[in-house]
Amino acid sequence: MEVSDLFVRLIILLFPGFVSMVIIKSLISKRKIDNREYYIYVILLGFINYFILFIIYKIIFKDNIIFFSALLDSEVKIDFKEVFGASIIAGVSALVISQFINRGWYYNICRFIGLTNRTGSVSVWSDLLDNNSKGINRFIYVVDEVNDLVYGGQVRDYSNDDEKDIELVLLNVIVTKNSLRSKIIRKMDYIYLNFPKEKIVIEVGGEIGGK
Repeated sequence: MEVSDLFVRLIILLFPGFVSMVIIKSLISKRKIDNREYYIYVILLGFINYFILFIIYKIIFKDNIIFFSALLDSEVKIDFKEVFGASIIAGVSALVISQFINRGWYYNICRFIGLTNRTGSVSVWSDLLDNNSKGINRFIYVVDEVNDLVYGGQVRDYSNDDEKDIELVLLNVIVTKNSLRSKIIRKMDYIYLNFPKEKIVIEVGGEIGGK
């Protein structure tokens, strides 16, 4: 088997892994994944999807899939029905895996049995805002001490933690003076905020009239 033939066969056979990875990468937290890690996940997810397909074939059709033979033997023709079936499974499995990650279930289980104290987030910024049980839609207060303003609202979107400035989109926004939080000076449906990291404070919990 020539190298080019092997490469083409790998791309076709591991296509379900790419499907899973594209969906997962678009749905999970904003942690960056390098190329080596990305392709390892593609291969792993591809094998998981074909293994699920193998179980389905065994239980429902009482038959085997030829994926593993086609991967190693150039004489075995690729069954595109298997590739299509594994790609459908890839979409479903990606949604399940994304939910498992975003809700923090993996680390919750590990913490429960005492394997780790980690939360799964890559930074305090991610831990505060990531889309797990306490993340997106959490109500926060962004304190702009320079302009004596406080923006309160639900987190709709946020920037990566490694970027220079903090970007936030808040929903159901209330704006008050930081020096007199009991008086609401403006309400709006949503607002986009962009601040240097050292210029703002983010508060969670409490009430707008708490100061």
